[in-house]
Amino acid sequence: MVDFPGVMRILLVEDESDLGLAIKQVLISERSVVDWVTISI
Repeated sequence: MVDFPGVMRILLVEDESDLGLAIKQVLISERSVVDWVTISI
């Protein structure tokens, strides 16, 4: 894991791919580091 001072690291859990991608792109544009996982039940 790499730490970036002053940057928020976010764990995004979303099972809908279009929504997850959109959220991830917005968070990245706001200078966040995003880890995205999906869960299938």
